[in-house]
Amino acid sequence: MNKTTLKRKADAISSADDVNDAAVIPAGQIDVDYLTKLAGRASREIDFDDGRGDVKLIVKNSNGQHESFAVSSAAMARACKPWDRMLNGSFGEARTDHPKIFDFTEDGATALTIIMSIIHFQFSNVPQSVELPTLADLARLTDKYMLTTLVAPWLKAWIDRLRPTVEQPENGPSWLWIAWEYGLADVFNKVSHNICQATELWCVHPAESASSSGTQGTKDACYSAFVNGVPLPTTLPLGAREAILAKRRTIISAFLRRVFRYLENLRNESHCPVTESLCQHKKRECLLVQIGSLYCALLPHGLLAEMKPSDVYCTPSLLEDLLSAIEIPSCQNFCTTGLASRKSSRAHKASLQKDCGWLNFIQNQMKRTTSEPIKLTDAQTRHIEGRKEMLKYLAL
Repeated sequence: MNKTTLKRKADAISSADDVNDAAVIPAGQIDVDYLTKLAGRASREIDFDDGRGDVKLIVKNSNGQHESFAVSSAAMARACKPWDRMLNGSFGEARTDHPKIFDFTEDGATALTIIMSIIHFQFSNVPQSVELPTLADLARLTDKYMLTTLVAPWLKAWIDRLRPTVEQPENGPSWLWIAWEYGLADVFNKVSHNICQATELWCVHPAESASSSGTQGTKDACYSAFVNGVPLPTTLPLGAREAILAKRRTIISAFLRRVFRYLENLRNESHCPVTESLCQHKKRECLLVQIGSLYCALLPHGLLAEMKPSDVYCTPSLLEDLLSAIEIPSCQNFCTTGLASRKSSRAHKASLQKDCGWLNFIQNQMKRTTSEPIKLTDAQTRHIEGRKEMLKYLAL
């Protein structure tokens, strides 16, 4: 949960004025007093219609302060169907017995400023470049209000400037919205994969052994998904968060299953005749070194055989790196007699075991598992392809 969301929750608890959001009050039950107070709370007013604005939009800037936008209802109604219905339809906001004041505090103020500049033909106020959070807010806003093509003349320049930031996992949630809204299927796939590889679980509420009232029982610890120290948002495009976490579980489950099945076979054969599948020279010492090498890599990270994917808190990327870094000495080192054997041992001391065990096979399997893209659902594919078709002339 980001700081802005936490602050909004705190404000909602501490201030009776903020308990109800006009945007979610059922039609016909608009709280006029609430809207009027919201307008009076604005730290400044921005006029988009040269003093003729007949509608006020209340927004919340990055500092948490309320601002008022004076805008034209005609311009808003022309811009998109949702706003036309809001102003002229059967929505509660469209009633004429209260001031035309609307709560837009859930939308990005900078993004809404850009949209208002466009629909009021103030093109000189539309920036030639925007920051990534602003473009993500624009994507959410144009998706929410069906304004996708409105920003088309500026879209390519905005996106091209920000493309170098696609590979950074912490920027992933922003890029998911941009890719979702503007039809960038390749970016959506790449970013989903990057987020998945960088997602770890953090304990946000420790386990409790008993309640404060002294009643018996336990309360399990609560874990939440984080990407590079930032909470993975719950408000991502349709199905994206669920797909990312499902892919993470798939990768971790494959890791646990393959590695610990390998260890189990090593332990079993260390007490029985050794097969060539685990040591080409059938040396028991080779099995013991394989077991020790694996445990030395796994135990510092708390990885145990009986674990479930939900018990593994590190990132899939760390698991892949951990597995790739395991080095098992050549079993030629276990020759114990003769000068030739000692020379052979020294010659192979630094070499890795390529012929014994399943480690190379498992490493290759894991690389294939982690490199497989997250499969889009039919609904996701239709949406992204529809946006791509809508903006195809931009060659994004």
